[in-house]
Amino acid sequence: MSVKAPLAYRLLLLLLPPRFRRDFGAELEAVLVERLRDAPGAAARAWIWLIAVVDVFTSAPAEWAHALGHQRTGNAPRSTAMETVIQDATYALRSLARRPGFTAIAVITLAVGIGASVAIFSVVNAVLLQPLPYPDAERIVSVE
Repeated sequence: MSVKAPLAYRLLLLLLPPRFRRDFGAELEAVLVERLRDAPGAAARAWIWLIAVVDVFTSAPAEWAHALGHQRTGNAPRSTAMETVIQDATYALRSLARRPGFTAIAVITLAVGIGASVAIFSVVNAVLLQPLPYPDAERIVSVE
């Protein structure tokens, strides 16, 4: 007995190349249905959905790059721009995971920098850029 995956997941699989869907689509749907059926509660089902969506969004670019790479003619297939980006991102993540101290310092530095920028912009926006919250604010003057 074959059980179909929810329509939302079947639509999500349209992001994958047609040949990949033809070869693996039914199996992906069956695995999702099985996992959702065996999930103990609503939170577990939501987590399974999140993992399925992230999996499709992260694997679709690589699968399209792979599919387009096989369509080229010539002796040696060149790597596509997407394959290069994926390889670079993978290398960067492995490098960051290898040195957690450096990663923590880099993340903290970015967080402090972004937080300071947001704080300064908020003050400048409130004091200099936004009009005063009074009627006819442009007519208010200071006489000394």
